[in-house]
Amino acid sequence: MKKIIIALFLAITAVSLSACGGGVDQTGSAIKTPVGEYPVECDDTLTYWVGYSGLAAQGINNFKELPFFQWMKEETGINVEYIHPVVGQENEQLNIMLASGELYDIIERDFYNFQGGPEGAIKDGYIIRLNDVIDKYAPNLKKFLKDNPEIDKMVKTDEGSYYCFPFIRGDKLLNTYQGPVIRSDLLAKAGLEIPETVDEWETVLRAFKDMGVKKPFSVAFSNWNKSAIFMGAYNIRKGWFVEDGKVKYGEYEDSYKDFLTKMNQWYNEGLLDSDIASVDQKTVDSKMISGDIGATVANTMSGLGTYVSPGRANNPEYNLVAAPYPVLKKGDKCNFSQMTLAYSSFGSPAISTQCKNVELAARLLDYGYSEEGRMMMNFGREGESYNTVDGYPRYSDKVMKPENGMSPSEAKSQFTYPTGSGPYIQDRRVMEQMAITDEQKASLEIWADTNAEKYLLPPITHTIEETEEITSIQNDITTYVNEMYYKFMVGVEPLDNFDEYKAQLEKLGMKKLLEAKQNAYERYINR
Repeated sequence: MKKIIIALFLAITAVSLSACGGGVDQTGSAIKTPVGEYPVECDDTLTYWVGYSGLAAQGINNFKELPFFQWMKEETGINVEYIHPVVGQENEQLNIMLASGELYDIIERDFYNFQGGPEGAIKDGYIIRLNDVIDKYAPNLKKFLKDNPEIDKMVKTDEGSYYCFPFIRGDKLLNTYQGPVIRSDLLAKAGLEIPETVDEWETVLRAFKDMGVKKPFSVAFSNWNKSAIFMGAYNIRKGWFVEDGKVKYGEYEDSYKDFLTKMNQWYNEGLLDSDIASVDQKTVDSKMISGDIGATVANTMSGLGTYVSPGRANNPEYNLVAAPYPVLKKGDKCNFSQMTLAYSSFGSPAISTQCKNVELAARLLDYGYSEEGRMMMNFGREGESYNTVDGYPRYSDKVMKPENGMSPSEAKSQFTYPTGSGPYIQDRRVMEQMAITDEQKASLEIWADTNAEKYLLPPITHTIEETEEITSIQNDITTYVNEMYYKFMVGVEPLDNFDEYKAQLEKLGMKKLLEAKQNAYERYINR
């Protein structure tokens, strides 16, 4: 009965959408401005649900307070009311909204991880299939996808459905922005070079401990990218990856035991933070600045860009540098890193089935793929937040030398699209300028020097049937793996029990899950 009701609802929605070719949907006002032109003449107001965690820390309560969104209103002509979920409760509040049946016009969230994936969200009647909408009302995105077939392949489902206006990283320079960082002033005192191999890291961390560093290496354990930074040296990564056309799960591979053995050794020697299981990012940030931590994993901006200045207030010699992703053998190149694809599904808004004016929503979201919109989203308004110098958009002093105590990256969020993702194409010239110090600039090259792209699992999607079968399996496996990761590392669970650990994964359904991932990957390849 539920499927029948949903099918009827979607059929009615499709008829309504096809009937609004003149610019009017079920309840929206007529739009006289030609498609692709701005500002749009329309009195309707769109509702837009989107998170804003970074801005909350700056005391910003709503996007409407920012100069950027005031400029956007002037440039697009479109009225928008922004609704923000409570910081840290985004997923819970999204689920509450979906369950309530009262949906906002635009929802900016990751529908890739929705139960049933994007196609499930479409079939369950939450968001609309955008193929016809993009064809009619989004000429800028349509052209971009036509010109970039590999990205086009990423942003639709196996059934060929477009479901969002994607956030795209417009250059490979932007795909890797995180990696190991280490106190170079401590290295100099110890007479050591930046470590490249696991053995060299061990030597460095022992030296830090002998020098009195309280926590030679620490990360926020809950961040899976950071908490297993040394897994790549053992030719695996945490979670899913592809090797020679076969989908694999890092914590199920035999070499995972070698990684755990090393982490257990380091933990017992006091080279890892003794509180690593409970430490959060805020604590890591504080202890990095205070000098209690010798090395961690951080971003080019939030890390190398935020630790050094306050760190030097406590210690004038304080300095941080990027280190390569670790390997076992000197001279090798790591096969894994934080690297992501040009499209990775998060921060890409969808249009809900309850949108009051689908054409208006599409034209708002399409703006970020136009030349003018790309400049606005990345740099703000010319003459205000940036100036063009010899054809290059350079941020003004409002961004680079803010007078209100903000860092340049914080100031930038006042004048450009502020969430770090969204419906637009990111410009590499943003990172070129935000990476202010030599250490930040070097980090982009150092962390990108891996073979990671070859092993990345693309944004695969599962069928409704697969999802119903594997959702509980995947949840159980994730919970068990995270629990055992900690137990093996601290020695609560002997590493002699690794075979039993793998056997338990198989009892939980690992082979069935691997089969589903492999099938989804092969469907992706054949899109």
